[in-house]
Amino acid sequence: MLLVVAALLLFVTPARAQFGMMGGGQGAQIDPITKRSFDAFVKLLGFDADQKETAKALYDGHTEANRALQKEMMEKMAALGEKAREDGDFSVFQKEMPAIGKEMGAKSETLEKSFFDDLKAVCTEAQLAQWPAVERHHRRGKAMRFGLVSGSAVDLVAVMDRIKAVPADAGVVKEALDGWELEVDRLLVQFEKDAKSAQDDMMQGGAMFDMTKIQDMMKKFAESAGQVRDLNRSYARRIEPALTDEDRAKFVAEVQRRSFPRIYRTSHPQQMLDAALGFADLTADQKEQLQSVKESYSREVATANEKWAKATEEKEAQAGGSLMVMMQGFQGMGGDPNDPVKVARDSRREVDAKTKERIESILTAEQKAKLPKKKSEGFNPMGDFMLDEDEDAQ
Repeated sequence: MLLVVAALLLFVTPARAQFGMMGGGQGAQIDPITKRSFDAFVKLLGFDADQKETAKALYDGHTEANRALQKEMMEKMAALGEKAREDGDFSVFQKEMPAIGKEMGAKSETLEKSFFDDLKAVCTEAQLAQWPAVERHHRRGKAMRFGLVSGSAVDLVAVMDRIKAVPADAGVVKEALDGWELEVDRLLVQFEKDAKSAQDDMMQGGAMFDMTKIQDMMKKFAESAGQVRDLNRSYARRIEPALTDEDRAKFVAEVQRRSFPRIYRTSHPQQMLDAALGFADLTADQKEQLQSVKESYSREVATANEKWAKATEEKEAQAGGSLMVMMQGFQGMGGDPNDPVKVARDSRREVDAKTKERIESILTAEQKAKLPKKKSEGFNPMGDFMLDEDEDAQ
């Protein structure tokens, strides 16, 4: 599925390929199996210390090989970009990119199969009984890396693991999570088959550059993702009443963060408030003022985020999923100043800017110098539907 996304991005922005849009920098690389997923495999299989050490060596080797493969693909794409630039003919992407994609896809599948075969060899007979759980987890790790519609990338097992909830009714939560895991896996198995078929189709002839075929394909993907989203929401509603009030709030917040990564990620004003309230040299009056700012910001940003999320869902429904929204933006169809998503996003930015000013007005120059700086986002076309892995690792 990642190859399909990469191909679509290169289709709508071929000139960007020569500048390494799809991973020219180390930070842009995407490991097919994350460290978090690997740790989950080890836990599910119940490895002892020696097995963990062996498995870690296998994982490190697999990760290194995949990064080398990504580098190889980027080098091939850079060569295509240079060729297109020299000849003034960007049709070279249409002619040569399908073969590159097919080659890279085959190599990636071989690397994955080799890793899991080696990992199986580390297992005892009893541990192999847990292998289906590893496969299910891996399918979620791949298919839920990003959401083709908002809410389709919410792994409820991962949500519960992250918030470390102690349910008021553990039996209800376990039954719901077990049921969700099996039901969502059936959907993901079919989704995986459809994605593989679509990937094969994309590598045939000019399908990768046929906008009509791309739109038809993405409509099917969006429909499948919508089924996953609806299932996630249904089971989330079952889980919420079985949680304590405190954990329920954490659960809802984490589901929102995974449903709308760009909207609900930790904002810069929130980082500033968290840092400022921890300063040891605050006066009582400063602390009181900052606490007031925090409370008002929480209310205002919640309202702004809700409007932004609603506008995003409505736009996805019209376009056929988040990826199609992004593609339309690349092609110049997202520049309407009255676009509801833009209006909602700008409103949220105003809340952030106003809050930043209020925070800085309360602090001394020395205190302001200690505040966290805003991180530069750079060019991240997947930011709207893919979690920030640095934040997710915290």
